[in-house]
Amino acid sequence: MNACNPIYHPSLSPVYCIGCSTQMTREQSKLLFRTGYVRVGMPLGACESCIEKYEKLSMLWTSVSTGTSYDLLLIEKHA
Repeated sequence: MNACNPIYHPSLSPVYCIGCSTQMTREQSKLLFRTGYVRVGMPLGACESCIEKYEKLSMLWTSVSTGTSYDLLLIEKHA
């Protein structure tokens, strides 16, 4: 896929889920990491089911979606 292709759209580019090791489109990914790539430039992310399944991904999603510090969520969890 390249930007010159009229059919290409960025939301359709592949993302690698770190929870279940599957490929999905950016549109299907609920969480997309700014850093970290696999397989020559494929960004890392997480699907909705893995966010629900894995506690650390769930906490990361809560941090991103609410603007709450991830460290603060960890402290609250252990308090």
